[in-house]
Parts: sequence; C-alpha cells; structure tokens
Amino acid sequence: MAFEVAKALRVPLDVVVVRKLGVPFQPELAFGAIGEGGVRVINDSVVRHAGLSRDDMDAVEDKQRAELQRRSEHFRRGRDRISLTGRTAVIVDDGIATGATVKAACQVARAQGASTVALAVPIGAAETIEAVALYADEVVCLAAPKFFFAVGQGYRNFRQTSDDEVIALLDRARGGFRDVLAGGSAADPPLRDEEVEVVAGPVSVAGHLTIPKQSTGIVVFAHGSGSSRHSPRNRYVADVLNETGLATVLFDLLTPAEERNRANVFDIELLAHRLVDVTSWLTGQPDTASLPVGYFGASTGTGAALVAAADPRANIAAVVSRGGRPDLAGRSLTKVHAPTLLIVGGRDEVALELNRRAQAAIPGECALTVVPGATHLFEEPGTLEQVAVLARDWFTDHWIPHPRTGRPWKAMVHNRSGHRTVPHTADLRIEAWAPTRDGCIRQAVLGTIASFLDTSSACAQRIRRRRLTADRDDDLLVAVLDEVIFLLDTSGEAPVDVHLQDVDGGIDVEFTMVDASALPQVGAVPKAVSLNELRLSDGQHGWRCSVTLDV
Repeated sequence: MAFEVAKALRVPLDVVVVRKLGVPFQPELAFGAIGEGGVRVINDSVVRHAGLSRDDMDAVEDKQRAELQRRSEHFRRGRDRISLTGRTAVIVDDGIATGATVKAACQVARAQGASTVALAVPIGAAETIEAVALYADEVVCLAAPKFFFAVGQGYRNFRQTSDDEVIALLDRARGGFRDVLAGGSAADPPLRDEEVEVVAGPVSVAGHLTIPKQSTGIVVFAHGSGSSRHSPRNRYVADVLNETGLATVLFDLLTPAEERNRANVFDIELLAHRLVDVTSWLTGQPDTASLPVGYFGASTGTGAALVAAADPRANIAAVVSRGGRPDLAGRSLTKVHAPTLLIVGGRDEVALELNRRAQAAIPGECALTVVPGATHLFEEPGTLEQVAVLARDWFTDHWIPHPRTGRPWKAMVHNRSGHRTVPHTADLRIEAWAPTRDGCIRQAVLGTIASFLDTSSACAQRIRRRRLTADRDDDLLVAVLDEVIFLLDTSGEAPVDVHLQDVDGGIDVEFTMVDASALPQVGAVPKAVSLNELRLSDGQHGWRCSVTLDV
C-alpha cells in the first residue's frame, strides 16, 4: 500500500521497522509496540485486562527487539535509511486497530528528524484514530466504520505480505518506479472465477467459485441434485448476485456416482454435513475467510441449507430458498435463527403449503414471498428474474454492511436482539446487539454459552443470583462471563438465561440454570476469559458489542 502511495506522489519509499508486542497467550492482540531507535509504546488498557506482569512483557519485548534488528538489516540489505531530517514523512499502514504500531512508527519518524508526520490508512476504529492523532500532524483515514471489529473487514484479500514482496517493492521504488510508470507493473490479481474441489468426509465435491472485486459476502448454493453448479437457474441467480458484489460458490453436494442413487437426493443429513464442510473450507480461504456466508437453497437443498444453518459450526448469516422443501429440515427448523426468505411460485400449491408450515416453525426472522404465476421451476417469463432480485435484496438488506455508509445489519435497524459467532484469529468471537445496554450484555453472554453448549431444548431447573461490581461495561461483561465459567466448573450447571439489574452496591445478575451434563456440547468450553475487544455503544439503532475470548 505504501508503494502505491509513493508511486502516486513520485517520492522515495522506505520502511519504518516496528514490531507489535503481542499478549503471550493471544499474539494477535497487541499490548504495545517497539520501533527503531529505542521507541517503545505500551497500551495500558490491554496490559490491565490481560493481567500481564513485567516479566511477561519483558520476555516478549526481548524477543521482538531481536526480530526488529533482523528485519531492519534484512529489508535494507546494507543500504542506509533515507534521511527524514527536515522532511515530511507519510506513514502508511494497512489499518488501525489498537494503534500501537502506528504510534511507534510516528515516534520513530520524529526521532529521525521529520518536520511533519502524516499518517495515512484505509480503515480504522474511530476512537483509535482520535488517539493516534496526538502522534501525527495529520491523519487521513478513508473509512471509520461505526461498528469496527478488525482491519481485515475492509479487505477482500487480507493475506500476509511476505518479506520478499517488501524487498522487491523497495527495489522497484529505488529504481524511480521506472518499470511501473512505463506500464511494466503487474496488474492486480485477477478475480477468482474457477473450479474448486473440497474434501467433504470421504469424498471430494466439485464447485465453481466466483469472487467479484470488493466482495461484501459469499453465497453458497445448495441443491439436492449432484449437478448444482451446472444448473442454468442457479447460474443465472449467481450472476445477478455477482453483479451486486456478492461472491458465490455453486457446489455439487453429491458425486456423480452418489447422484445415481435417488435416495441420496433426499438424504438431508448427508447434504447438510457436506454443506457445513464447504462452509468450513471457505472460512479457511484467504479470499473468503472474512466474508459473511449465506445459503441459497433449492429443492431438497433448502432442507439441507436450513439444517446446516442451525449448526453452530456453520455460522450462517442469512438463507434464501427458491421453490424449496424446508419441511425436510424437520426439527432443525426450530433452531434456525438466521434471517430466512422462502420464495415460492404462486402456482406451486403443494410447495406453498409446505413452506407456510416451515415458516411457522422457524423462530428467527422468516419471510414467505409468492411469485405470481410461477410454477415450481420458475420457467415462466420474468419469474426467475424476480427470484434473483428478491435474493439479492434479502442478502444485502440483512447481513451485508453498505459499502459506503457501513450501516449495521437490518436486525439492528429494527432493534431486535441477537448474537452470532464470527471467524477470528483468536479462539472465540461473539458479536451481539440489542435495543438496551443490559440486553446487549445478555446476548453476548448467551452467545458465548451457545458456542459450546446446545441449550435450545433445555428446561430451567433453578435460579442462581450473584452480585457483581464493575466500574465499566467491559469489566461487567468479563465478570459475568467469569461467573458463567465458574458455575459450570464448580457446580456442573450451565446458565441458559441471564438478567441484569442495577442496585445499590453493584449489579444483581440472575442466572437460570440447568444441569450441564444433560446438554450436548458443540464446542470447546472456555477455561478463562480474556477480553480482546469490546465496543458497547449507544446509538440510534441500539447497543452492540464485540468480544473475543480465549478457550
């Protein structure tokens, strides 16, 4: 990114070598940073929350000092630093989260004699940008989303930049950008539009992956037959979604040999397991790991999509069905909380009744839209176009933040409460939202519990109350989560609901408890609570928080 800025300004390019000081048990979380010339910046808030001792911090710093020296020599390869004395230094970074590294970089530039320091980043947290403004004469940030969770949310591809790439770019810049300005530079990597294979249990399933530029989410197509990726109807809908900036992946959930057995088309559990495997694969791909995932189901694939959406491992943000059989999801319908749109043809009377029954069973937001004059396959003129537009609008309205305004999910706009688990480099991350402060904390706690225990069918057995004290909302959330883990470990009981009430001398927390041994375990049980980041904000659409935990 700094290379592109230097090229546009026709100015020299150099590196300011800094190293993040990561919390020992969560290296991606910075408690500070160091830079050349003995510069050192510490984030006291992170140190306090992580409970770091001086020995812990010194051990990390000693290791990073050695790495800083090695990288400085490696990148410059015997060349002297470009002098900053009396010059304007433009510090470019990929984004600002805690701000530790950019603070260190600005201090290094000052120490090297820069008369003016400007900081330029594409994305950052608003409050952090205000904090780092104390270290730079000017800060330019293109996007400061209201709900900022990580720098990677602003990127389609957030892979690591290798040392070799850094060295190559520095060499090209030292050559005066001649190859670049002459048109000799490589173009941006082409958009992915390719056939892929994913291991799903004992077999490999084939699919077609399309990732448009600046994708804001990805939709997985689920069809009961084995030729989903070649379906002209699915491909048409996928093209419409791609034009909107949504990535798509059309998979054959059955192999050619399996498709020959008609019974496999109705094996919903098999199809759902394959769908979860495909979704897990997407979260491990650099181009799609940060994208929210939705399902587009058709025929028996709708039943599989809803079963998979009810699986906490899939973490699905929205579901759309075209002429599907949601009834085949059975009891899983009662566990579907992702916003769901059921699209049925007006002349498909049997499917219409089955979809109405399924809509009544789904506890989350669920809409049923009838396309007049359409039969089961939507072959009538204009009907498939309506399906594509309905699907596009459902995904973009319910789980894709607007690319310019960064507006929140529609769930927040309507002040509904909820939570979800999102992929993250740390062990567990929960996002929660609610109309009230207490409701938001409650949803964060319930989301944490749901990530390792299936409490959907639990019946309350007893009430336990605790009085907690906390000066800040983040301290309160950590205290409540600590109490949840303590109760689980000491009494073998798990809370399935929680309520908070302010009282003199603290906050009363009421837990509705059940026998934990009677609940299916769906994930790792946290042994300690480490707050990575909490943003609890009171805005016109309600309260929202994001918390990352170690398990």
